[in-house]
Amino acid sequence: MENGKYVNQGDTIAVLDDQDIQNSIKTAQAQLDINQQQVNSAEQQLNATQTSLEKLKINLDDAQRNYDREKTLFDSGAASQSELDTAEKALNIAKADYSSGEASIEISKASIESAKASVEAQKVNIEKLQNDLNNTVIKAPISGIITEKN
Repeated sequence: MENGKYVNQGDTIAVLDDQDIQNSIKTAQAQLDINQQQVNSAEQQLNATQTSLEKLKINLDDAQRNYDREKTLFDSGAASQSELDTAEKALNIAKADYSSGEASIEISKASIESAKASVEAQKVNIEKLQNDLNNTVIKAPISGIITEKN
């Protein structure tokens, strides 16, 4: 725009270099895509862990039934201490495995929440960068004649 030129309100009077902002938007978008993939991966991991936990629950229930059966047989004298000990050991292992599976689910849930927070933060960053990009175009606030450029 030159001095003395008439402009209408809203006319573009200057455009600032926006290459850095455009590059930042591309980088932020790529990071957003990565963060979204992390959410998807964490959700898939949670589903797999939940399936594993269901199997561990079946194993735990089976070990508990086996232990109860061996305990009844032992109490009646029809099973040895060794057989009861073996059933108790299997039950304790099944309990530990199940507890570990439950902990894995909590870790997976925390990973999902963390990844979702990263996605939201990146969306806010992109929105800010988009606003910065929009501010590289200077528009006339009112209609009038340009009297001086700085």
